[in-house]
Amino acid sequence: MKRLLIPILGLTLAACSSGAPTFTYDASGTWRVERRPASGTAFQEAGTVQLTQEEGARLTGTLDSADGLTHAPVEGNAMTGMLTVTSSSDVLKITGTFSGNTYTGTYSASTGASGTVDSVTWRMTR
Repeated sequence: MKRLLIPILGLTLAACSSGAPTFTYDASGTWRVERRPASGTAFQEAGTVQLTQEEGARLTGTLDSADGLTHAPVEGNAMTGMLTVTSSSDVLKITGTFSGNTYTGTYSASTGASGTVDSVTWRMTR
């Protein structure tokens, strides 16, 4: 009985100490960004995002706009798909998903002086 109890105890302790599952997706790299307003039919080039994946799923990086006028910090989480881009004039909170070498998400943005809110599709590929 003792011989059987010791291996079972060892397996139980090993299972308990394994901790949280490891997140294995790596979103690090240079991503080409395109966006499409809900009222539009085609994606427009928006620039590039350089991402670094830190501890676990935490992301940091920068967005360089296609017109060269914006260099903005990016923070996010590869597991939840949340990205935040903070520029001098706006904060974009993008909700989406990473899958292989593609990220697809959406955010809301004001369009024009009327303040109408438009849903924008944000797509990144690497």
